[in-house]
Amino acid sequence: MGSSRRHVDDTQTLIVVGVNRLREEYELGKSDQMKDEHWRKQLRIAIGVGVSGFGIFGSLMNFESAPFAALFINLMVHILL
Repeated sequence: MGSSRRHVDDTQTLIVVGVNRLREEYELGKSDQMKDEHWRKQLRIAIGVGVSGFGIFGSLMNFESAPFAALFINLMVHILL
């Protein structure tokens, strides 16, 4: 026959955590994410300025493919970062 006990799915049980602790963990995670995004943005800007300078210098030195190479490198940097 049937049992009076129900099977409780362990993956769906509630865990009680204080609101302050959740807020602290959220703020720490948000600040870590902002630091990581800031680092990538600064690197992307620095590489973009350097590569663009290379393209301008190449144009001044009459290298016809320099602007296209600089544009391609900038595209790859923005895709990767």
